[in-house]
Amino acid sequence: MDSLHMDRTRGTKWFTFYTKVRPWLACITALTVITDFLQYVDVYMSYWWMMLYFLGAIAQFILAIMVFVKSRGDYRDFVKFVNGVLLFETAYIAYGQGVNQYIQNGFDMGVTLVVVAILLVLAFFIWYRLNIKYFRKRLILSDNADGSNIVLQNYTSNQITEVVKTVFCRKCGTKLIDGAKFCDKCGTEVIERSE
Repeated sequence: MDSLHMDRTRGTKWFTFYTKVRPWLACITALTVITDFLQYVDVYMSYWWMMLYFLGAIAQFILAIMVFVKSRGDYRDFVKFVNGVLLFETAYIAYGQGVNQYIQNGFDMGVTLVVVAILLVLAFFIWYRLNIKYFRKRLILSDNADGSNIVLQNYTSNQITEVVKTVFCRKCGTKLIDGAKFCDKCGTEVIERSE
């Protein structure tokens, strides 16, 4: 059976940061929110949107730990899990800043909604899209038995032809149909080399 692993030749600095450093940063963020919660328990308990802000910070920390754990397993499962985590983080970034704006502007709903909408769009394109593109680009098919790369197949009988079979789009990471000339999702040309 084949499984998908990470192509480490593309570089793993952000992967290392996201899976190993970010949980500690999420811990610091969660601690600040917990400290604030303990100081103003009655305020948090009085407003559902404040409790949601508090629970979101705790959930973000738990998800960061889960990302670290998942990063040690099958890379395909990791990418699927991170896709959901990134969507949650995108919404929480906008929501958390919205809560801060709402309090700072004297409970002004109009300004808060504008800030949340702008941050939601920015977070989606800057945080979610760029991250998921980064992780998907590093998917590589490998043999389950020995971990050897089977995207590259060498025909050693004549030592002349080398066929590179593209399984995933090199631009967006979408799985390609056998014999496809272009990616169905983004339209990128499939490169097949032979020499």
